[in-house]
Amino acid sequence: MNRIKELRTKKGLTLQKLGKDVGISFGALGNYENERREPKLATWKKLADYFGVTVGYLQGISNIKSRQEDYKNDSFFQDMRKKLDNTGKISEKDKEKISEYILADRQNNAPNILYEIGQQMIPKSKYTVDDFDNLKISSTGITTIDWIIELVANVNKPNKKGQIISEKDTKDLLAKLQREIILTLGYNIISKSDKNDSQKNNS
Repeated sequence: MNRIKELRTKKGLTLQKLGKDVGISFGALGNYENERREPKLATWKKLADYFGVTVGYLQGISNIKSRQEDYKNDSFFQDMRKKLDNTGKISEKDKEKISEYILADRQNNAPNILYEIGQQMIPKSKYTVDDFDNLKISSTGITTIDWIIELVANVNKPNKKGQIISEKDTKDLLAKLQREIILTLGYNIISKSDKNDSQKNNS
């Protein structure tokens, strides 16, 4: 569940007042709050900026409120700077917290990152940033791309467990992933190996 109503009521705002402040009809805001309609990414950003939180926090998929531009004023990061200045060390718990902030920042930038990747790979693509407005899914997509890059770059090299993934295993894994995505998108594509098997059976 998103946090639009929660943040609005904390500020003591009516739908009409919030709508007037951000330039969105109160009817549309009511639908967004009750999740009967999904705002476009630009609208999520406008509301998040108004409340001073991350888009991920507003959507209810992250517990990190502070935006990247607010980090320097965030009490947690102020404490971190003091600890590093005094001891040069931070605890494992603090490291986990920092990782949460990094993840939240990555989530917020995920639509732009995927859009840029799409423009590079499909120059004539008609996709817009708004097509990637689901931060959770977009962030997962970027992580998957990261893994694919790491997998391809480390063929025949030991992984973190010391196992060596062969070129054949890498090809098989990528082919399986590709096939699942193709089927999910609804494309009716027969692989070359399937075509060859079909031709053999018919001969």
